[in-house]
Amino acid sequence: MKNLILACSLVFSATVNASLISTDWLNANDGLITTDTASGLDWLDLSETYGMRLADASALFGTTFAGFRFATHTEVLGFMGHAGLPTPASPFNSTVSSGNAAHIAAQQLMTSLVGETVGAGFGTTYFGSRGLVSELSALVGSYLINGTTLHVDNPCCNDGHPGAGVWLVRASRYVAAPEPTTVALLGLSVAGLGFSRRKAA
Repeated sequence: MKNLILACSLVFSATVNASLISTDWLNANDGLITTDTASGLDWLDLSETYGMRLADASALFGTTFAGFRFATHTEVLGFMGHAGLPTPASPFNSTVSSGNAAHIAAQQLMTSLVGETVGAGFGTTYFGSRGLVSELSALVGSYLINGTTLHVDNPCCNDGHPGAGVWLVRASRYVAAPEPTTVALLGLSVAGLGFSRRKAA
C-alpha cells in the first residue's frame, strides 16, 4: 500500500506546463480556437468577431456563438500572460517596451493564435490583437508598432472603436493525451504494487 501511495504522489506532483494549443472550431484545420490548458478555456479567434460591438456578439450567443460567453477582464489578462505578454495596469497607448525580443515573440505568438485586428483597423505599422471586454465596455489587448515597440491597452477606448474584435470563451473541449512521463509513472506504480504483493505472498 505504501508503494502505491508513493507512486501516486509522484504522478500528481509532476509539473504540468501551461500551453496554448490551436484547435479547430467549425471545420478541420480552421484553427479558429485557441485552447489555454492552464485556464481550461477555449478562445474564439478575434477574426470571427472583428468589427462587432458587444450587442452584435451577444445577439449570436444562441446561434453562431452557441456555447460561448464574454470573457472577463481577468481571464483576458491571464490569457495574455500565458502567451508571455506583460499585463501592467496601463492606460490607452501605453508603451511597455521597445526592442524586447521576448515581448516581440510573445506578441507574434498571441496574434498568430487569435488573429490580427489592430493593423486591419489602423494600417500595417501596427500588428496585434485587441478585443472588447463586456464588463468594461472597453478594449483590452496589445500590439507592436513598427515590429519592435510593444503597447498594451488595459483598457482603452469604447465599444465600437476600430481595430478590434470581441473576446469570447467557452469551457475547453480539448482532451489532451496523457504525457509519456505520466503513463510511465503509472506503469511503474502498477508494476511495483504487483511486485510487493508477490513478495508478501
